[in-house]
Amino acid sequence: TNSPPIHNTCSMASRRCLLLTQALITDQLSVGPNLAKRVVSTAAAAASARARAAKVARLHGRVRPRRSPGALAKEQPSSQSPEPVDDPIWTEVFHKFKQERLQIRRAIWTAYQEGPTGHPRAASLEAAWREPGPGGKAPLPLTPAVLSATSEQQQRLAAGRWLVPGVCIVHKKLGIRGVILGCDPMCTMAGIQAQPFYHCVVDERDRPGAGQLTVFAEEEIDSSRESYPLQNLLVDTLLVNCPGLHGYLPGSKVDAALKRQLAIGGMFEL
Repeated sequence: TNSPPIHNTCSMASRRCLLLTQALITDQLSVGPNLAKRVVSTAAAAASARARAAKVARLHGRVRPRRSPGALAKEQPSSQSPEPVDDPIWTEVFHKFKQERLQIRRAIWTAYQEGPTGHPRAASLEAAWREPGPGGKAPLPLTPAVLSATSEQQQRLAAGRWLVPGVCIVHKKLGIRGVILGCDPMCTMAGIQAQPFYHCVVDERDRPGAGQLTVFAEEEIDSSRESYPLQNLLVDTLLVNCPGLHGYLPGSKVDAALKRQLAIGGMFEL
């Protein structure tokens, strides 16, 4: 078979040296050590010559540089989730971040309950709730959970930064109102990209029936102050009504479920 033009720049002696090297390896270097060293040295020189020839050819547009499989993979758009579904690091980061965000909402509500004297502190905490990253460059404030996350995980956390237990939501397409009870860092369902899911109480005006519960994917919902107050018998049982937040905070049963999930992992369960 004819060699490509690029290889014509290499000498025939270099080719013979390469063949001899392969033969020596096959024979487990049965020849003397001095000859083996000379052959290996000559083979290295031949490899260097090929590299120089390839560089010259690229400069003249004759061949395209080889790319590693990793480089090729980076150029292809990935349909996979940024993090593995069963990644324990992502699970820990996700739950810690949600707890940090929930603590801010608790502190805001505590400040409102203090009356007018607590309003300045409430305003400061609400600013912290809305705070972007430093200089607007990072997606989130640099809390302990965010600092322990990869940049890809930070982007995912930022996408759901407003979605924590007690926050009222609305379904983007169906218009169904609800409130979040708990969340799972990752779930896979047919036809839906792997992503966080949220366990919600649904407003009975949008889905008739007492005690309606459902699960929504993160991409399906937005936080919605306008959805407050919610009409569902479970709201008074499981949540604490917080008018100053235009939403709710977890009641004792939900709070216990969240702490259990943070401690041992697994899906959210009441």
